[in-house]
Amino acid sequence: MKQRIIALLTTGLLILSLAGCAAQNSTAQTLPESVTAGGSGKATAAADIAQLTLGVETEGATTEAAREKNAEAVQAAVDFLTGMGVAESDIKTERIYLGEQYDGGYQMSTRMTVLVREVDRAGEAIDGVVNAGVNSIYDVEYGVADEAALYEQALENAAADAKESAQKMAEAAGRTLGDVISVEESSYGGATLVRQQAEDGSFTDATLSAPGDLSVTAEVRVIYELK
Repeated sequence: MKQRIIALLTTGLLILSLAGCAAQNSTAQTLPESVTAGGSGKATAAADIAQLTLGVETEGATTEAAREKNAEAVQAAVDFLTGMGVAESDIKTERIYLGEQYDGGYQMSTRMTVLVREVDRAGEAIDGVVNAGVNSIYDVEYGVADEAALYEQALENAAADAKESAQKMAEAAGRTLGDVISVEESSYGGATLVRQQAEDGSFTDATLSAPGDLSVTAEVRVIYELK
């Protein structure tokens, strides 16, 4: 009797196992055939903003003297910039340092960044702040105000590139493309900026070179159904 029960249980387990395999095979058969393609895209636009990194360094016999000279030069630079239309919110103080010098006296330095939204006036801004008392030009960096829109265009170009590759693979197999099953973005947008290192105090009228174009790239991975 026990042997008969064991035999029945074994048979039942075998039936369940076969049913499970059949269900798995049925599920696998319902998955659509697909083709996977990667695509890359690029978008380019002319630079329309410039970010200037400026510095004011002053010395004095006392901390107060160094601070006063520094504040005067910084304020003169800010007055010039706002006078030419730069918003106060686009002028930011990044770092302030005040320290004693080895040979006596004190030195104070202020570093600030300025966003010039009219890129063709970047040279004017630099010449003006130098005349106002800025004595260090650390960097001039060009960019695009609407970088997100530029990256979206790069993504569209990457998707089109992926579709073209998928179509070629499908045609080679004698098939056609169906619906998109999934899309995966495999990059993070960021403009490749034209960077220009400037020598301190070397700017005169029209010394700033043309910023040129900026570009962003994007990459995607797309899975298409095959028909």
